[in-house]
Amino acid sequence: AQLGLYAAGYSGDGGPAQDAGFAGIETIALSPAGDLYVLDGDRVRLITGLGKPAPAPVISSGGVVNAFSYSGGGVVPGELVTIFGSGFGAASVEEYQPVNNSFPPVLGRLKVLFGTQAAAITAVGPGQINVVAPQSFLSSQTTIPVRVQVDATLSAAVQVPVVGAAPGLATVGATGTGQGAILNEDGSPNSASHPAPRGSVISLFGTGEGLDSQQLPFGGLVISTPYPFAEQTVDVTIGGQPAEVPYAGSAPSLVQGVLQINVRIPDAASTGSAPVGLTIGGVESTQTVTVAVQ
Repeated sequence: AQLGLYAAGYSGDGGPAQDAGFAGIETIALSPAGDLYVLDGDRVRLITGLGKPAPAPVISSGGVVNAFSYSGGGVVPGELVTIFGSGFGAASVEEYQPVNNSFPPVLGRLKVLFGTQAAAITAVGPGQINVVAPQSFLSSQTTIPVRVQVDATLSAAVQVPVVGAAPGLATVGATGTGQGAILNEDGSPNSASHPAPRGSVISLFGTGEGLDSQQLPFGGLVISTPYPFAEQTVDVTIGGQPAEVPYAGSAPSLVQGVLQINVRIPDAASTGSAPVGLTIGGVESTQTVTVAVQ
């Protein structure tokens, strides 16, 4: 933005900088208080009200976690990840809509870097960012530095191991535990008042399955068949009983990174609130997630 007009002499002292006249700015300096001093001809002029520079963003200790289970310890290529911290440049929670069927890697002032690769951002709040971790880039790494960038200011790097699988299931209210965010066979949300009959097929939603059979454009929505499927074996138990898994792959119409698992409830499963067990590639989820069974 133009500070003012270059003109012979000086004008505008005590008023808005954009209305001031400047004879010829030669040198500028920014004070720790955020005030701007300019050498304008033979005068030093002060421009106030710029505000102090924003503090650097900070990632909390252990703050890089699975977006559904909130478990940490490692990041999976293509996983939905939540980053907790402060100074993320947002005054309130903002959920972003995809542009051209894809979530962008840069949104306004914000960028999240896994090494040198920017993640796709789906939502941001004052203390939380939700992103999709880069799949193809992370698949060749064993550990990765994670940073948050606001404007030109970077957080300190948090070093996170890259792992093959870290399964997490979505839950009602995004609590990370309890009733799963599950759809019954008729498409209704599963709940104690709408339980799923034994023998019916329900849909679970999760993340952290690792590499998929195909990689869509990064941050892209799954909108055409064939849908990518999980390359690693996906096993589910309900009420301690092994369950048939007709489908385990990308969730249609959602961003790649959201795993949909269609599961047939075993005839021997107990009724009521039954625990759901999930294992991907031999890695078992530690969440306590339940499904209502009739």
